[in-house]
Amino acid sequence: MQREVPVLTSITQTEFYQDYFLKNTPCLIRGAAKDWPAVKKWHSDEYLGKLAGNRKIFKTTSIRHDFGFNHQSPMEYMKFGEFLTHYQDNPQYYINDSDIPSILVQDMGNHEILEGFNRLEHYHKRTGFFLGAGEQYAPLHYDDEENIYVLIDGEKEFPLFDIADFRKMYAYDHPDSPDFSPVDVNNVDYQTFPLFKEVTRYNAHLYPGDMLYVPGYWWHSVRSQGRNMALSYVRTDRISQLMAYIKLVKNDALPISESDKQTMLTMLEDREETAIQTQQELQIEGCLMEWNIFYLYLKLSLLYEYLKNKQQDIIPVENAFKRVKPMVKSELHSGKYSYPILYLMQNFYRMNAGIFEV
Repeated sequence: MQREVPVLTSITQTEFYQDYFLKNTPCLIRGAAKDWPAVKKWHSDEYLGKLAGNRKIFKTTSIRHDFGFNHQSPMEYMKFGEFLTHYQDNPQYYINDSDIPSILVQDMGNHEILEGFNRLEHYHKRTGFFLGAGEQYAPLHYDDEENIYVLIDGEKEFPLFDIADFRKMYAYDHPDSPDFSPVDVNNVDYQTFPLFKEVTRYNAHLYPGDMLYVPGYWWHSVRSQGRNMALSYVRTDRISQLMAYIKLVKNDALPISESDKQTMLTMLEDREETAIQTQQELQIEGCLMEWNIFYLYLKLSLLYEYLKNKQQDIIPVENAFKRVKPMVKSELHSGKYSYPILYLMQNFYRMNAGIFEV
């Protein structure tokens, strides 16, 4: 099944937060950045070279026949001016999610949803910079961060797939790429990947000045057309992580029994009651160690949500995550779980307990 990502021409901070962010759902704001100086000026390599040619960027080199980029793609520092001299003749060269030369920030504008995005309580934030000559390809993968992707020049095809379909995405069971899939979304081999017939593809086609909200953990691939340049405003937010996790629970993506799933769904029926009960249980010595890591994340995250909504101290949740870090790491590395599940759970615990190595 295929659908179009909702296309909007305007949106308020409240609409974005309530209708898309909290629902872990993408949206495309057409022409949101069309008046930015960057959109009007950065089509000129001469302009970019004069302004930022001596600044350093990360150049990524594709080693794939389809000019695709993944964790194995070699990266190196290079002066921006040197890159601008060579990239048009070599589609293997790409600036792929590099830090942007700081002097270029002067040409970047703002927007209502970026203002709202910046006000989220975020564990981590950054702005990525992308530039290539065309035909660059990002294979099917997911990112654990919220992303507002702003196209400055060129066009991009951006098919997305809901985290709810996680178990049908055929993530590599390998430590090098557990967040990537071998499925070619434009030429799917259904004999090899039969479950992919059941997923819904959400299509987005971006033009200069468009903004695309890509929720955390949504699978996507990207194909660039012509000279292309983009900015990626990235945030890692605890509430959005919880929304994504709930989708995994509800859609059988986690290696838990049916009875465990029903228990977790019961927790979600009254989130406030679950949070209050968890708050009380934190007072019991050793109680945390009796929960499995899937219960544990949900219960502590619901407590965090409750305390934030009540504007109460979140330190008890922070301390609880710190206390369970050794147990969670030991469990994740016990050999019980596939690399995709291991990587997922490390991502969910990462912002709370600092766990992030496969």
